[in-house]
Amino acid sequence: MSKKNKREVSFKKNRFHLNIGVVFLVVLLIYFLISGIIAIMTPKTKYYEVSPGSNAENNSKIYSGLSIRKEKIATAESTGYIEFFVREGLRVSKSTTLYSIDSSGKLSDYLAKSNANSKLSNENVSSLNDLINDYSSDYDDMSFNDVYEFKSSLKGSVIDLINTKTLKKIAKKTGTTYSINKSKYSGIVSYQLDGFEKIKPKDLQESDFTKASRKITTRKTGDEMEVGEEIYKVITDDEWSIAIELEDEDVQKYKGVKGVRIKFTNDNLDSTANFKIIKGKDGKNYGIISLSKYCIRFANDRFVNIQIINDVEDGLKIPKSSLVKKSVYVIPKEYGIIGGNSDEIAFNIKKSNGKNKIVYPPIAYSDSKNYYVSTTSFDAGDVLQMANSTDTFTVGKTKTFNGVYNINNGYTKFVRVKILNSTDEYYIIKSGDVFSVSIYDRIVLNSDSVKENQIVSQ
Repeated sequence: MSKKNKREVSFKKNRFHLNIGVVFLVVLLIYFLISGIIAIMTPKTKYYEVSPGSNAENNSKIYSGLSIRKEKIATAESTGYIEFFVREGLRVSKSTTLYSIDSSGKLSDYLAKSNANSKLSNENVSSLNDLINDYSSDYDDMSFNDVYEFKSSLKGSVIDLINTKTLKKIAKKTGTTYSINKSKYSGIVSYQLDGFEKIKPKDLQESDFTKASRKITTRKTGDEMEVGEEIYKVITDDEWSIAIELEDEDVQKYKGVKGVRIKFTNDNLDSTANFKIIKGKDGKNYGIISLSKYCIRFANDRFVNIQIINDVEDGLKIPKSSLVKKSVYVIPKEYGIIGGNSDEIAFNIKKSNGKNKIVYPPIAYSDSKNYYVSTTSFDAGDVLQMANSTDTFTVGKTKTFNGVYNINNGYTKFVRVKILNSTDEYYIIKSGDVFSVSIYDRIVLNSDSVKENQIVSQ
């Protein structure tokens, strides 16, 4: 019997092969998609970047002060036209040739046309050349007005060098009378006269502080003068005073104060000064601020704007909306552990099962005796064990501080701040505390919008 050949046909099973790379890519895409959705839907926490601050502008009242100086007035000794040789605001001595007066007003022209310069010695000419060279080397196109001041100064130098006999000859030829005058006093010369040169603190009255009461007369080259007319003044002492009007609240505030710190608001200069309260001629209270510098700077300013800045505090500025009051645990410093794998402060929580737990709580503040730590890391009643000792401390005592939420690390951490002063919108806080905020730290703008130890989106 013959055997039939059996034909066997095998079928391959269609298997699905998992590609790990594709799976990873899909998971990654899903992750980014979910993260993006969460980021879009999660409200961002508004923050403020801590910056330096001061309450100077907000805390200090601006006073319009009246300058009181030791000023002496000189009068004209002859009639004629005046020519000044020294710029206003400079220091002069009694030997300084200050001005000339001649009856015709043309003495300068006669001098320019004469051969008086031929009477100068070689040494005199050399001195004038030195003056001109010094001016030329310092010349600045932006200060062109200085040319006229230099011209007057140079004339004064020429007058000093030309002998009196030569000047008399020139005057005789021209039929004019003249006088060459030196300063009567030593000090700071000014050609502005306002009627307040002789005022004393006891003479003060309310009307003195209105600028309308000041009638300024400014003398200048070319003015015609009569004998006995006031021609210039000299501030003879660098010690000067600023008188200010005081309201009742000012009198109470500065009663007994002997010294103050002031700022000149227009120049941003500041100085310490003596201070006293006096009664003026009208019976009202006035503050007298006595200074020993800046007299030459304000020689022509009868009225100066100042601030008394005794109460100014400099520090860091934070918005008032950032402030939060919070209670923290008080833990003696000897229970803190420094070292190990971290430079943070740790504490050893003693457990009943013998397996102690090391925690690193956020620290809000510290002083010489205690750490003040967040309540999020402990429960009241937790027992802490001192390192290398059997001594223990039970957590429970709390203290409340003003503080802010620092979010530098992406979550809210309460830190204590010390308020020094304030403005309308900000607190000025102390800088430099170890566990407090520093310049450029980010803090929550509105403390009511978050809780402690909350992850935030910035």
